Amino acid sequence: MQEYFTERQERSDLVMTLAGTRSVSNTDVEGSSDGGSKINSKETSRYDLKSSSEMYQDQVTNGYSDSYTIGHTETSSKENSQTDTISNTLSNTWTKEHGWSQEESKSNTVSNGRTFGKSASNTNTKEVSVEDSKTISKDNTISKVNSKSITYSVNQQLTNNPSNDGCYEYEVTPRLKSEAIVWACGVNDNYDGDHVEFYTTEISHNDGDNFIINKTGCSSREKSEFGIFDNNLYNLIMASGNEVGNFMITGDELIAPTFDISGTDYSKSMISTNNPKNRWYFGILPSGRLALCKNTFDEKHMFWYTETAIPNTDDLNASKIDLKFKISENGHLVMTAKNILKEYDIKDDDLYKVDISQEIVIWNSLPKDLPFTVGYRGTRGYTLMIVEKSKFDCKIILYDGLFSQIWKISSNTGTSYQGYSFLLEYNLPLKFKTKRSNKFDKHNYISNSVSNNKKYPSELDFKCDFKINEEEAIVSDNGVYKAYLQPSGNLVIKEYERTLWSTNTANVGPFSSPYTLSFSPIGEMIIRDKQITTTSKYITTSTKSTTSISSTTTTLIKTNTITKTTETNLSKPTSNIENLVIPKTDDHQYYKLKLTDNGELKIIDNNNNIIWSSLFVRQNNFHMRYVEPLVYSISSCNEKLRLPYIYNIHSYEQPNHENIKVDPYFNNLIPGERLVYEYDANVFLALNDTHLTWNTYGDESVVAECSKTKELKLLSSGLYLYCENNKITLTSLDDVGDNNEENIYTITIKKNVRNFDFKLIIMDMKTHDVIRGYNPVKFLNSLEEREHKYMGKIDISNTLTMYDKLYSKEGDGKYVYLSNDFGLRLFGKGAFVEIYELKIKNNRFIMNNNIIVNNIPNMKLEYYSKPNALVLSNNTDIIWKYPGYLDCNVLSSSNDECRDIYSLSPIYEKDGKIPWLQLSTQGMLYRRYGMPLLDINSYLNTNEIIYSINLTKDGDILVNNNLSLHREYYKPENSYSLELINNDLTLVLKSSRGEYKWCNNYIFNRPLYSSTIHIGDSFQEGEMLYCNSYSLIILDGKLLYRNHINITEEVVFEIPNIRITSLSITDRNIVLLSDKKVQYVLTENLAKSNTNSFLSCGFPDNSVYWDDGNGKVLWKYSINNSSNSKSDAIWLYNRYYNKCLYAELNEMITYEDCKNKDKYKWYYENIDGDTYFKSAYKENLCMRVNKNRIVLGNCDNNAVMKYIKTSKFIKRNDKCVSGIDDNDDLDSQFYVKLNNCDRHNKKQLWEFISDINDISN
Repeated sequence: MQEYFTERQERSDLVMTLAGTRSVSNTDVEGSSDGGSKINSKETSRYDLKSSSEMYQDQVTNGYSDSYTIGHTETSSKENSQTDTISNTLSNTWTKEHGWSQEESKSNTVSNGRTFGKSASNTNTKEVSVEDSKTISKDNTISKVNSKSITYSVNQQLTNNPSNDGCYEYEVTPRLKSEAIVWACGVNDNYDGDHVEFYTTEISHNDGDNFIINKTGCSSREKSEFGIFDNNLYNLIMASGNEVGNFMITGDELIAPTFDISGTDYSKSMISTNNPKNRWYFGILPSGRLALCKNTFDEKHMFWYTETAIPNTDDLNASKIDLKFKISENGHLVMTAKNILKEYDIKDDDLYKVDISQEIVIWNSLPKDLPFTVGYRGTRGYTLMIVEKSKFDCKIILYDGLFSQIWKISSNTGTSYQGYSFLLEYNLPLKFKTKRSNKFDKHNYISNSVSNNKKYPSELDFKCDFKINEEEAIVSDNGVYKAYLQPSGNLVIKEYERTLWSTNTANVGPFSSPYTLSFSPIGEMIIRDKQITTTSKYITTSTKSTTSISSTTTTLIKTNTITKTTETNLSKPTSNIENLVIPKTDDHQYYKLKLTDNGELKIIDNNNNIIWSSLFVRQNNFHMRYVEPLVYSISSCNEKLRLPYIYNIHSYEQPNHENIKVDPYFNNLIPGERLVYEYDANVFLALNDTHLTWNTYGDESVVAECSKTKELKLLSSGLYLYCENNKITLTSLDDVGDNNEENIYTITIKKNVRNFDFKLIIMDMKTHDVIRGYNPVKFLNSLEEREHKYMGKIDISNTLTMYDKLYSKEGDGKYVYLSNDFGLRLFGKGAFVEIYELKIKNNRFIMNNNIIVNNIPNMKLEYYSKPNALVLSNNTDIIWKYPGYLDCNVLSSSNDECRDIYSLSPIYEKDGKIPWLQLSTQGMLYRRYGMPLLDINSYLNTNEIIYSINLTKDGDILVNNNLSLHREYYKPENSYSLELINNDLTLVLKSSRGEYKWCNNYIFNRPLYSSTIHIGDSFQEGEMLYCNSYSLIILDGKLLYRNHINITEEVVFEIPNIRITSLSITDRNIVLLSDKKVQYVLTENLAKSNTNSFLSCGFPDNSVYWDDGNGKVLWKYSINNSSNSKSDAIWLYNRYYNKCLYAELNEMITYEDCKNKDKYKWYYENIDGDTYFKSAYKENLCMRVNKNRIVLGNCDNNAVMKYIKTSKFIKRNDKCVSGIDDNDDLDSQFYVKLNNCDRHNKKQLWEFISDINDISN
C-alpha cells in the first residue's frame, strides 16, 4: 500500500506543477506563506495553542490554488477550480498528460502560427527527466513571482511659494515602479485541445516613501476631505468638534458599541463623513451588523449591511464576544469574534482539545476560496475611507498602499453584495443561529429543493441497495443539522443554513452531476458521479477509518474496519500507525451512519465504536482523495464493474496495490465497450456485435468485422478480434524480449498536441516505445516521394508523422523521432516542439502544412548521426539541412560545419543563449532577439521560398544554391567570413585580407558600393570607392588602385613602416590617416575652403578624381587598361633645385637647368607590367641603377622603376631617387642616387611636367 501512496503522491506532485489560480477578483499576489485557509487540518489549526491566525484568513499567499491541498470548496467556481499555472518557464509546452515537462534552453524567433505565447517557431529544449521537470516546474509554481521590469520612475520637488492673490491646492502622487506578472495557464478543451493561455497582472510598487507633490489650481469639484499626505501619517482635515475620523488604516480596529449607565458609546465603532447637515456613518451596530447608515447610526437608517447579527441576551451580544472590524494584512476586510463556538462532545481518545474561546473570522469581503493578497500593501498599508459623493450617495472605499481602489460599496449597493458571513467551516457548531444569505453565498444558503426533496432520519444502516441522491438530506433528531450532496459533488453538513463541514469536492475535475452517495456493508461510504451503467459509477469521494492521502482534484473517502493501513496526513506524511484505533469486531458486525444533534457525522459499528467521523479532533477523521476518477467495485455487494469507457487495454496484470482499490486493468473489450481518449470524449475505439470501429468526432472507420464479435483482446503475442467462429489477427507482436522475459504492451489513444490529431497506438511498456498504430507507425530509412516495403514493413515513405522514426544512414541504430511530447527530436540537440509532420509531395518538402523547399524533383530526406543532422538532397546537391542549431561565432568559407545557413536552424555563438543569426522560411534573416536583418526576397526581387544561404570557398554568397546574393568581383582570397558588426546592425562578408566584400546595409555611414564619396563619408580600411571594373581601396596599410578585369593593383599611396587606415575628404584637401593617428596629405591644399568637393569614379578613362563640386578636377589618378602603355615626353622636375634630370650616353644622370631638348625629356613606359623611364634622346636606353648611382643604360631589370604620383617619388624597390648634394664632394652637386625614401626630403620629390612653360626658371 505504501507503493500505492507513493504513486499517488507522485501524481499529486505532477499536478502541483500546474497549480495556480486565475482569480476573478483580479487580485495581485505577493508574499511568502504557503497560503490557503486550512483551518481544520491537524497541523495548521493548533486549536489547543489558541492560535487564531489560521482561522483569520489573514495571510498573504504565493498565488497558487489550495485546490490540490485542501480540495475544492463550495464557493469555488468552475473556473477557479480548473488547473491553472503560474510558471517562469513560459515558453515550455504544456500538455494535460505532462504539464510543464521541459526546460527551455534555446529558442528561435520566427513567425509561426503554432506557438505558445510568443513569436518563436523553434524551441530547442534541454532533455530533462520527468522528475527534473516536475521539480523545476513545481519550484517555479510555489516561488514568489518576481520581475525586474521598471516602466517608469518619476520624482519631483515641491516648492511652496503661496501667493496672496491666487487659489491653489495640492495633488499627491506616489513615486512608482510598475511591473507586469505573466500568468501562464494550462488549458484543455474540446476546441483547442491542450494549450497555454496567457494573462497579465500589472502591479505598481511604491518606491519607498517617496511622493510627488504637485501644486495645482483650484477646481470646481468638491474639496477632498484629506489634505497633503506626509511620509508617516494621513493627516485628515476634520470638522470642528467631531471625535470620529473619516478613515481607518491597517492596524486600526472598530469594535462593537459598549453600554454603560451613561448610554451607548459609538466612538470606537464607526467612521463618518464630516458634513454635519448630511452625515454618513460606517461601522458596527449594537446588533453585530456592519452597516452604512445615514444621519442616524441605527438599523432603521441602514443603506447597506452584513448578515452578521448576534443575538442580544444576558450571556451573548456583539460586545461580549469582542466583535471587531479591521483591515487584514492581505487587503481583505474582516470581522472577528471570540467565544462563539459551542461546546462539543469531548472523547478521551481525541487527538487534541479545541479552545472554543479563540478569535475567529465571521465575515470577509472575499469568499473563503480566494484568500489571496489584494492590491499592494507596501510599507504604508491599506486605507479605508468614507466619502460623501452627494446628498444621496456615499461610498466606502478601500485603497491599497498606492491609493488604488481595491474594494468599494456604496449606499446604492443594497443586498446584491453583502460580503461573506461566517464563511469558514469551523467544524464546530456555533452558540447561535446565523442568518440565511442570498443564493450567491452558498456557504450560508440551503436551496429550496433540499427542503422539498426526500429526507432521511439521523441514523441509517449500511446496505448494498441503499443510496442517497443529490439534495436528499439526512436530518439530525433536533432538526438543526442536515447532511446532503450538493449538485457540485460536495458533501456538506449544514447547521441551519451555514456549512459546518464539507468534503471540499465541489466542481472537481471531469466529474458531472448527478452524484450519489453509496454504502457497503463493510463500512464504506462512496460518492459517485453520473451513471454509466446501472451498476457502474465513478467514485469521487469515500471514507475510510484509518487512511488519508495528499489530494489533488478528487477525493475518495472509505471506511473499512477490517484493513489496517498506514496514515498519510493531508499536509505531510506521518508514521504514527501505532496510535491508530482499530475497533474490535464481532461475528455479526454491521455499520450505521449517524448525524448527531451536535452536527457530527459519523460511522459507527454495532459496538458503537466510531469508525469514521467528520469531527476533526477524532482519531478516525481522515479521508482519501484521488488525483483522477477511480473505478471502484463494492465487492461486498458483489459488484463486478466493467466500465463501458476505459482508457487503456493492457496485456499484463495490474500491479499489486494490496487492498487499495484503483482502476482495474483490462486486456480486452467486449461488445458495447469503448477505449476512449478521455472521459466522455468523442474519440474512441468501439466494439459492437459485428464491428470494431475507430471514431474521431463522428468520423468512423471500420478496423475489422465479423458476423458475431466476442471480444477484442491484447496478448503479448498480438492483438486479436475473437469472433463466434474464428479469430482475426489485427497485428502480431514479439512476445519475448531480448532477456527472454515476456513483453508487455498497452493499447491507448494519444492526441497530437500540435495539430490535434489522434492516434490509436500500441506501446512497449518496458521501453515505452510506440511500436504499432492504426495508421502505421513507420521505421524509415529515408523520406522520399514514394513508398517501399521491406519484409512487409514500410522503410521508405513520403510522410513522417507522430511516433515515426527515421534511422541513421550510418547504420548505428540512432534515429530522428517525431515525439508527441517534444515534436521533432534530434537526440542531444533538443527538439523542435511545434513540428508534427514531415512530408515530400509534388516536388515539395513540407513541415506541418508549411512548404520549406519548393519545386525540386527527386528529393530525399535522410538522417546522418554524424554530424547529427537531417539532410535533404537530390541526385546532385545537398539542398537543405536541419542540425537543430549550430554553435558558430561566425560563418566561414573555410569551416564546413559553419559555412551555411538553413531555415529553421538558428546559429548561436558558442556557449551563447540567444541566436545571433537565423533564417525563416519567409526569406527573412534575423539577428539577436528576433530583430529583422535582411528581407532576402525583396533584396533579390524573387518570390521563391528561401531555405538556404551558402558561403562558397570562392567568396560567393548563394541563396537556394542558384540565386546570387553576392559574387566575388576581384580575385578569390584565402577565406571569407560572414559576421555581425555595428552592434549587430550590419551583416558583412569580410575577406581574410580585411576587405568588406558585401553587407546588408551601410558599413558605417554610406553604401559599401559607393562610386562617389563626399565630405564626412566613411572610407576606412577595408572600404572602397567602387567603380565597377576598378576600385580605390585601403588594404594592407596602403591606398590601392585595383583593376577588376586584369586582376592587378597599383599602390597610389604608401609610406614605409606606416599603416594607412582611413581616407578623409576635407574642405581643402584629401587626407590619409595612419593607425597612429598621423595625417598625410594626398593632394595639394586648396586656397579656399570648399565643402562641395567629392571623390568619384572617372569611368571614361578608368580614373579616380577629386572634383571641386563645379566640374573642376583638383586631383586625378588613372592607369591605362592596356598591358603596355607609354606616356608623352615629360620633364622630371625637382622644385627644390629648380632643375630637371638630364641624360648623356654612358654617363651618370645629373640634374641641370631645364631646357626644351630631348636630353632633358623622358618617356614613362609600362612594358608587361613593369615601368621604365626611357630617354627621349635614346629611346632604347633607360634610367637604371649601377652600384647605387643612376646612369643611362640598357632597359633591363636594373631599369625597372615606379613613379608614385601622390608622393612624387621615383622608386626602385624601397629606395627613392634623390639628389646627392654633398658639400664635401664637389662632383656630387649634380648627380643623383638611391636613398631611403623620405617625404620630407625635397631632393626626392620629382614632378611630371608636360609643358616647359610650367617651369619657372
